[in-house]
Amino acid sequence: MENLAKTGNASITYENYIKTLKDQLNDSGIGTYTFSELNTKTISGNEYQYIEASISGITQYYYIRKEGKYMIGIIITVFGSDNIDNILENFEEIPKVSE
Repeated sequence: MENLAKTGNASITYENYIKTLKDQLNDSGIGTYTFSELNTKTISGNEYQYIEASISGITQYYYIRKEGKYMIGIIITVFGSDNIDNILENFEEIPKVSE
């Protein structure tokens, strides 16, 4: 969980947050990632924006949700035939973060 107020990004949009994430991944020196479009997924009753980032047979799912001055993130890495939906079924409802 990132406190956006402390980083000076309290008004950042999902699109700008994801753009920064993509830039950081591509600047990591690991290689060139392939990214999905920004999508929406409900996980345990909370709506997240997410992208898929793939490289060398590995896919990472970056789920983000803005809650007040916080950006909550879930990162899940799958390999080969792993099924992301089977993993997400194991999540339970997350309580809301208070200001």
